[in-house]
Amino acid sequence: IYTFTAQNTSTTSNGLMLSKYSAAGALLAKAAIETSATPYYSHQMFFLSNGSICVFSNRSGTNTISFAIYDTNLTAIKSLTTIATAASEYSSACALAGGGFAVVFHPSATPLLSQLCTYGNVGNVVLPAMTIWTRTGTSGVQYHQMAQLSDGNLVVTVGSANTGSSIGLFHGVVTTSGVSVRPFANMDTTARNSLHELSVMDGYYAVCAYCGTQQKAFVFADSGTLQGSPFSATGGGGSPAIKLLNDGSNFFMIWPRGSDSKEVLTKIPVTGTGYITTDVTLAGTSQFNTGIDAFCERGLIVVVSQKGNTNTAPVLWVIDTSTGNLISKSGTSFGVSPSTYSGIYNRVVPGGDFSFVCLYDYTNTASTNLYIGKYANTAIMGVAKTSGAAGQLVSVTGESGGHAINKLAGHASVAFDHTAATTTGNKGTLMNHGVTLKGI
Repeated sequence: IYTFTAQNTSTTSNGLMLSKYSAAGALLAKAAIETSATPYYSHQMFFLSNGSICVFSNRSGTNTISFAIYDTNLTAIKSLTTIATAASEYSSACALAGGGFAVVFHPSATPLLSQLCTYGNVGNVVLPAMTIWTRTGTSGVQYHQMAQLSDGNLVVTVGSANTGSSIGLFHGVVTTSGVSVRPFANMDTTARNSLHELSVMDGYYAVCAYCGTQQKAFVFADSGTLQGSPFSATGGGGSPAIKLLNDGSNFFMIWPRGSDSKEVLTKIPVTGTGYITTDVTLAGTSQFNTGIDAFCERGLIVVVSQKGNTNTAPVLWVIDTSTGNLISKSGTSFGVSPSTYSGIYNRVVPGGDFSFVCLYDYTNTASTNLYIGKYANTAIMGVAKTSGAAGQLVSVTGESGGHAINKLAGHASVAFDHTAATTTGNKGTLMNHGVTLKGI
């Protein structure tokens, strides 16, 4: 598990730290990328095509956007390198399938530009910064999101604001060389929160934002062509209170509906038609309009929410994509409740075998916390007598014995005991090359 956080969280979020943990949460290595007493914002981290790790962030005050590249042992390949001075902290970066990464940013307050540049896997410049869009107007901030599409082009979305209000939500498609494929166009002129969400899948991308008094979502083909009609419903919120994701077949949007203080899930087909909104009726309204993050796996959407102005711990809730309903309406708290304030900027990713890995913060203690848990009751039973698809019930042999498996990374041995668990199972030891079972 790799985390990219502040280097010093004792008082404020200063500097930059890249850390490596085992699957069990033990610290294996760390690299202090920047140790100054200056906060950084808009952290991003991703793997490059050669397996190296690229980190990207924006330094407060000077608004210098920078990157660094490390190998998986946290040996520096490219030390922290300045890309440019930006007019705001809301820049975006993404890995490129053909190698290297791309960065889009807002370089100056006047004129209002969006510029693109690319770098190779070892951090050398491939495409010097070039302007891909000029916005009408002379003041404001550009809030960028960017992702690579399945055809190799880049979709860039911009929530644009002037000094008094937001003035619109824009999108455009360019090649990795900055050549326009779909000229930038305005999706909505009433966007109230420029911190929007972007999600991509094979052949399509979707964008969502809080526009005027409406929560809206738009689906486009990779060419930038609108599919069907935009989704629109009264109420909503901006990031981090909304989440847009997909399961490879449909997009899903989680958002807060203010009329009844409920979290709701909207299924967004790639056709841009047939939207389905389902109430996510968590017990009470404690998780309404909270900071959320989520991932989709095995037909489930796993969500972590945090209520920033309370002393409550993060809450895990799981939604069945086939019905839009919660697996459990109560949700599950995890971690330790802070003495005063929680945070609202959590990150959750799948850990394999129905597990989740969550990085979250507490505001009052200025701490960043790592939590590893299960989102479903599963157990290592034994070796199946017959082959079966994932999720299919099969008969197993619950006997003692040793069994060879493919090599697993991590600790040399991990003991487990499911004989007294809610889901009755086996016990034994899981090793790098095999598992020893002691029987049910």
